[in-house]
Amino acid sequence: AAFGPLVTLMDEASLFTREQAALGLGELGDRSALEPLIAALEDPKNTACSEGRDWACWGAAVALQKLTGQDYKTNAAKWRQWLAANK
Repeated sequence: AAFGPLVTLMDEASLFTREQAALGLGELGDRSALEPLIAALEDPKNTACSEGRDWACWGAAVALQKLTGQDYKTNAAKWRQWLAANK
């Protein structure tokens, strides 16, 4: 039941809320979160904040690593390649 609201928060909330939503998706363990998490890495509104950190992208990368065991950090192209090869 938490999946839908977390995906919505990743698109509509503040950087910090998007980070926490991404981390929450990783904790759910649902691989259907892979696509929205990769999309978060590509979303221009998830760029670095005034503190100099791209919180939402960092949260998405951590969640992707947790869900897949891979570590492509915030490289959306590498994540897309991995997803295409592992569907």
